[in-house]
Amino acid sequence: MKEILLTSTLPYWFVFLLVVAGFVAVFFQGSKGRAALIVAAGCMLAATILEVAIYAIVGNDCLWWSLSKEYGFWEKLFRLLPFAVFVVFQIGQIFVFKGVLEEVMGKQLSMKTLFICFVLTFPIVFIISLGADIFGASDETKNTVSSVVFWLLIAAGVGWSLVRNVRSVGLRRGVIFTVFSAVCVVSACLAVFLLIIALFNIFFQVLVTVSAIAAIFFILTNGMSKGNSIVDALAHPKDSEKMIFFDDDGKRHYSSSARDSANRKIAERKNGGSQ
Repeated sequence: MKEILLTSTLPYWFVFLLVVAGFVAVFFQGSKGRAALIVAAGCMLAATILEVAIYAIVGNDCLWWSLSKEYGFWEKLFRLLPFAVFVVFQIGQIFVFKGVLEEVMGKQLSMKTLFICFVLTFPIVFIISLGADIFGASDETKNTVSSVVFWLLIAAGVGWSLVRNVRSVGLRRGVIFTVFSAVCVVSACLAVFLLIIALFNIFFQVLVTVSAIAAIFFILTNGMSKGNSIVDALAHPKDSEKMIFFDDDGKRHYSSSARDSANRKIAERKNGGSQ
């Protein structure tokens, strides 16, 4: 299975089509009523399970089809566009499904708090880990605090939505919708996380390239105002290569006039000594 996920894009297109099918089923539920909602829910749940399973098997390598070293910047960006559309569809279908379900049931359902808490887990845990590293906390302390905060946010989001949904549509329907929405939101957050990683990877490549070009340009033009850059050395080789002249005592001079002057003084000194 892992080999297939790392060599073929078919599993990823299948997940994409499931999300699109669920989105379309919600929009065209019309006369089909509950049947279309069941189809939409089935597609959403199947796509979610497959997405989580794929990530569990191959991790961040699931982006190989876009971030391979064989592709250049524009090719990577072009390949990433379907995934960006997928993320938009996946997030959109969750809230559209909720809205249609509320219309059919005539009841208000809660999911916004759950979604917000789930989204906040990643940046908050990252900030906690960063702060722990800055203040020199041990890895055990950092992991413990991060885990506690992570699960507190999850519990708060699920708990708040569960209470409101149970009050609105009863225990059975409230629990089913809350669990279903929690699973779908986890999948959506995972997709957003992977999209951010992909975008960071692409623009980091651009940043490295631009930095390399800037560094080369700086090296070539460094000290241009002083006339001692590599560019100047190539353009004016005679100016950059100074000739050395030696006097009769073997001392160095950088002009023939300075050498001749030194030689005259040497001669005068010798003549004076001989007299």
